[in-house]
Amino acid sequence: MAKVVYLSTDYVFDGKKREPYVESDLPNPLNVYGRSKLQGERYVQEMTEDGVIVRTEWSLETGNNFVASILRQQERRRNFRSLTTRRITDVHASIWPGPFLLSLNAI
Repeated sequence: MAKVVYLSTDYVFDGKKREPYVESDLPNPLNVYGRSKLQGERYVQEMTEDGVIVRTEWSLETGNNFVASILRQQERRRNFRSLTTRRITDVHASIWPGPFLLSLNAI
């Protein structure tokens, strides 16, 4: 039987918590992206008995990461806005899929 695995995001939270979020924390998305991901999570919970929801944070990859994004914005315009209070645990995009796929074998 097929499993439903839904990739979500930490954007389902408002970012006000000073410690890392845990599964039992109540979501409070601040933007449309976070609200749409939370709605997807709820849909999986309602429509499946054993669906899996994986919330990821910033995933880094060569050429497409936070630093590169800031540099691109700086090239386009002199003034730009950046989050200064967000805390993330970044994982390189080449690293997290392996453990993730291995964990799928366990469910």
